[in-house]
Amino acid sequence: MSPIATAATLAIYLAVLFLPGGVAGYAAGLRGWLLAGAAPLLSYAMAGLTGPWLAAIGVSFTLTSFALATAVLAGVAFGLGLLHRRRSGRRQAAAEQPGPWRTTAHIAVIGCVLAAAAIGLYTVLHGMGRLDAIPQDWDAAFHANGIRYLTETGDGSLTGMSGVNKYGD
Repeated sequence: MSPIATAATLAIYLAVLFLPGGVAGYAAGLRGWLLAGAAPLLSYAMAGLTGPWLAAIGVSFTLTSFALATAVLAGVAFGLGLLHRRRSGRRQAAAEQPGPWRTTAHIAVIGCVLAAAAIGLYTVLHGMGRLDAIPQDWDAAFHANGIRYLTETGDGSLTGMSGVNKYGD
């Protein structure tokens, strides 16, 4: 795999991981490290909920339908964040707000995140051999077939993937 293809693969992965949840988290009012930490979790939650919801209304799970669902969920997150800020604003008016982080605290967090990313990347690449290889551990074959099934059918329902993991009649 060329360096450009590797960089493109990593960039697409990071965008898919951080962008949907980052949009919804930002709309909800999350900022800074809290937004950076919550964005991947929100992305997973939104994708995991959107597939079955779209299937329930008869809409295929595609990039376009997920982008529209992300916009809708970001709007809901904005409304919930606004409601929360209005309600909690009365209680926090009397409480003392913490000051901004010192530069050394930001540097420490960045160092820990980079160290964890380097260890994780080394572990994954050491186990797989190459970035473009399909790992032969855990349930990789199921997920690879599931991605293909979802791409070909758009069926993100709760029972759709059962056809991929079905044995016998």
